[in-house]
Amino acid sequence: MRWVADNTAMTFRFDPVTPADKPLLLDWLSTPESRRWWGDPAEEIHLIYDGEASGESCGFIVHGDDGPFAYIQSWPCERQAPEAVAEEPWVAEQAPGTLGVDITIGRPDLLGKGLGSEVVRAFCMKLFKEGAPRLIIDPDTTNRRAVRAYEKAGFARFDQYTHEDGSVTLLMEMFPSASDPVDP
Repeated sequence: MRWVADNTAMTFRFDPVTPADKPLLLDWLSTPESRRWWGDPAEEIHLIYDGEASGESCGFIVHGDDGPFAYIQSWPCERQAPEAVAEEPWVAEQAPGTLGVDITIGRPDLLGKGLGSEVVRAFCMKLFKEGAPRLIIDPDTTNRRAVRAYEKAGFARFDQYTHEDGSVTLLMEMFPSASDPVDP
């Protein structure tokens, strides 16, 4: 199912990820910025498509006025695989119905232009319209660009998790608001 969000800067279309998108995703996940935050592109492609098949995630290719430029996904906290929860134990502590959100802007020429916060906000409005009671996002604390974009999109910090390697994940949440505009 397609979903279109129109805002003043750009119209976004969220198309469900398909097997035909693998080369595009691999290209995007291979950029230095995506590799830095997402990890090994081949492993991430595997996780994306396995998550789609198992219901652990639901991914979309984001299209803008100039074509596809980003990947965004949601994932229900209570449906995560045991190995994912072992790596990120805070996931198991989330309230029922909570969805996680992840995004990567695949086109490096579009980084730093404010699109991330616009896309995330539009995607969150889509999820709220579909009935999500709460959304979370979990950037690395050193990913300042992402943290700013998520705050601008409407997420608020609520906790953090320190991994064994010393890296810190910032936990941010968003709730639906009666005043939020929701596109048809």
